[in-house]
Amino acid sequence: MRELEKHVLIVGATGSGKTTTAASLALKIALKGYRVIILDWYGEYGALLRRYAVTLRPGNITISLPNDIDDLVSILEEVLQLTPPQTYILQRILEESVNVTSLKELLALVESSETEARWVVESKYALLRKLRPLASASFINIGSSNTINQLIKKGKIIVVDLSSLRSTIIKRLSVIALLKVVEYGRSLISNDDRVYVIVEEVHNVLGVGASLLERMISEVRKLGVSLILITQSPSVLGYRIVTNANVRIVHSLKFKDDIMLICKSLGGNDECYNILPRLRTGEALIDYSSLPTPLRVRILPPKDILQ
Repeated sequence: MRELEKHVLIVGATGSGKTTTAASLALKIALKGYRVIILDWYGEYGALLRRYAVTLRPGNITISLPNDIDDLVSILEEVLQLTPPQTYILQRILEESVNVTSLKELLALVESSETEARWVVESKYALLRKLRPLASASFINIGSSNTINQLIKKGKIIVVDLSSLRSTIIKRLSVIALLKVVEYGRSLISNDDRVYVIVEEVHNVLGVGASLLERMISEVRKLGVSLILITQSPSVLGYRIVTNANVRIVHSLKFKDDIMLICKSLGGNDECYNILPRLRTGEALIDYSSLPTPLRVRILPPKDILQ
């Protein structure tokens, strides 16, 4: 458990066994009495974990974005890939406004804002185009109290099923908002109970860069939150995030860039380059700080763990 505290990375091509590995890991952590939250991109974990998990969906939970203006602008800038002029307009509007509580209200404020210079007009309408899809996400608010931390019970697994959301942008915003919710909730608690958060399809969460995720990884660790990041594209995450994970579970990879990055992070021996494309479904290389060399393993699914 000490090894898992410093964050985990699970990588592998589609169909290689990443989701089953993450579900098995979640179950083992929960059986030891720790809390687990799974941000489920495709809606697969409820069936895998059955009675050991409580599944929540948009509509029966509310997800809150921070009302701190700098935090809110930083999140929207990353998720929507805003340009500097668009970010400036958003920041200025929020600073001049009082008590914005929803994305729909934020959209209305941008629409009604006065503009003078031509560049401001062009940037404003570009910003509106990016904000408009978010207005339909009524389950996301700004600054209101959030109950998700109260729903998490020790030893239970909470699955937040995002599969019904069609928009990748809304999914991405939901994941980042939930991470911020957990971060804020943990900042109010002084006990030592650790929370493990599994983030599926983390390459889809990053937007244009890894800066927001890197900051979160650094900040939440101090608050007793351990992240388990899952991706089929480790090269999108970059070398820093891959090597900063204390535990790496590597399923079969097919693309040259992904294989090269992972093998470099594992020590760069020739055997790694030969093994990774040939691993069977459910097989993986596992590496963590106290191991002299990576181990080749077969990972049991949750149903076999319980037998």
